[in-house]
Amino acid sequence: MKRVVYLAVILSLLVVAAAVPRGAPEDPAARPITLTGMVRDYSLNYDPPWYTAVERFQEKYPHVTIELEGLPYDDQREKVLITVGAGRGPDFVMMDCIWLGEFAANDIVIDITDKLAADYPGLMDDYLETFQESARWEGNTYGLWLWTDVRMLAYHKPMLEAAGLDPERPPRTWNELREYARQLNRPEDDVWGYAFPAFSTDHTADRWYPLLWMGGGQILTDDMTEAAFNSEAGIQALQFLVDLMNEDEVSPKDLIGISEADISRGFLAERYAMMIKVGEFWPDYEDMGYSVDEYKAQVRHAPLPLPEGGQPATGSGGWLGAVTRDSEHPDLALEFITMVAETANMAEFLLIDGRTPTRQSLVEMEEEFFEAVPYFDVQQEVLPYARFRPYIPEYTMISAEIVEAIQAALALETTPEAALNRAAERVNAILAEREW
Repeated sequence: MKRVVYLAVILSLLVVAAAVPRGAPEDPAARPITLTGMVRDYSLNYDPPWYTAVERFQEKYPHVTIELEGLPYDDQREKVLITVGAGRGPDFVMMDCIWLGEFAANDIVIDITDKLAADYPGLMDDYLETFQESARWEGNTYGLWLWTDVRMLAYHKPMLEAAGLDPERPPRTWNELREYARQLNRPEDDVWGYAFPAFSTDHTADRWYPLLWMGGGQILTDDMTEAAFNSEAGIQALQFLVDLMNEDEVSPKDLIGISEADISRGFLAERYAMMIKVGEFWPDYEDMGYSVDEYKAQVRHAPLPLPEGGQPATGSGGWLGAVTRDSEHPDLALEFITMVAETANMAEFLLIDGRTPTRQSLVEMEEEFFEAVPYFDVQQEVLPYARFRPYIPEYTMISAEIVEAIQAALALETTPEAALNRAAERVNAILAEREW
């Protein structure tokens, strides 16, 4: 397994971390204990953050064994819900931020507010304010943020140069994006100007939301009781994607049947000149032996282009660590999560994998991030404009309706307005049944 070590920074941070109060340890003479966790598969590709935390935790508690199960995205939520619902869930989980309301309202994960205040004073204060708030459901904290990400424009620098476009000046408006994409398009060679997710997953809705927000729209009303995405801003945002696929023909129709992972592989294979992305191409190029400078010579990132008169916006996602109701040792499980999330430990992973930090102590390491993450400057530029999807229990059902509307419009089965209005009716019916 790979490890990026910034010794001076990591060692100094570990000294600071050692001074932070910990939860009361269990009896060292206790019988052997096994803690189990379900985490995203890609997060197990390196020593940090999980294996490094396991090593430190087991030094402190030799009688505790930690078993980690890595799962793909679509399997993660389903297996957590099924196993916890059956009373056989893991002790801790990685929780997508959009699952927070669902997991908290259904007691899949437990409230850790009082435990954090009692045993880890000051820990939450180190989180940026937006990540303190987005870890709460109905005023209580249910997880600790591990890392986040933001949506950016990714493009192949050599492809822009070959088309006579200036790679140092990427498209800044929707009209410029359409023009760049037309000039980059070579469908006869199976090379396309622009790609975006259109498959039957939340990625499709998630990558559409920034376009909605740029026009001043929102997903739901402020009180989250009714649909709001079928506004003029929503119609304009969906029409933009429809035009890219059907009028300009710079986005292939087969995107509707391709997962985001396959789109990413297509970008790496230079099938797509530009795409909307959270930025995790860097580990792929690093695996191929590229340096940061060599990566920048191939792939660049920029803020997402804006509609005329639009406002900067991007989406943000990411993962929290949470303790499930099935844990027989919730205090130990929470302590392990705090070790995973510690600044020194998390820095190692973020610097390797190019993710976006959520803690002030990590943001203050910007010199190390600028050196190690090729697009950190763009991450920092757009992070102030990042917005979250509504993390209410009904979100997964809401997302499914929005995705269906996007696909119907892209396939020219109906107009963007009609598709979004139909989805809004269904979403309003879902929200009318809410119990919170």
